Amino acid sequence: MDKKLIILGILAIFLMSSALSSASIIINLNEKIKLTNKEIYLGQASIYGDGIEENTTIDLTAENDMAIRISSQTEVVNFYIDYTINTTNGLIDNGAISLLIQINGDNKGNNETITFSYDIGKLIVENIEVQRQDLLTFEIAGVYTNLNPPFVVTDITAGGGIINHNSRFQRMFHIFPFIVNILIKNTLFSKILY
Repeated sequence: MDKKLIILGILAIFLMSSALSSASIIINLNEKIKLTNKEIYLGQASIYGDGIEENTTIDLTAENDMAIRISSQTEVVNFYIDYTINTTNGLIDNGAISLLIQINGDNKGNNETITFSYDIGKLIVENIEVQRQDLLTFEIAGVYTNLNPPFVVTDITAGGGIINHNSRFQRMFHIFPFIVNILIKNTLFSKILY
């Protein structure tokens, strides 16, 4: 009888520790999901330079007239651009790209990247608090610098939009995310929903 109680006690301790461990994993996973900010695409930037001024290109594209959807009155979001920098002269040339974010005319954040060779990625300005009816303006700048022969090529573009709430139509589809994933993503309706 005592052996059965001991075995049942050990089994109960094992089951409780497993349940607590599972609960903490679920809580941590939920916290990570809540901490993931919505990412908003603002445009792209690319720089190519080979040390010859006539061959140097800077291509900047900014989204304009954006209607950025948020699900609550206030939300923290990340803004980003995709970029590619390709400089071929090693240590005597470089490319630099910067992203500046303004909300209602106030600077809220910026980020920049520079490379002396090849780099591709996302330039992100994180944790920007926005509210419904805020006005977003942003600036993307690109600079190519060469030391021999010495020259600099620059370009700047700007974009903007307004922060809106989701319409009833959009909220209805977000209740059923499988419909969005199957039927609507990458179609005509994706601009309406996002």
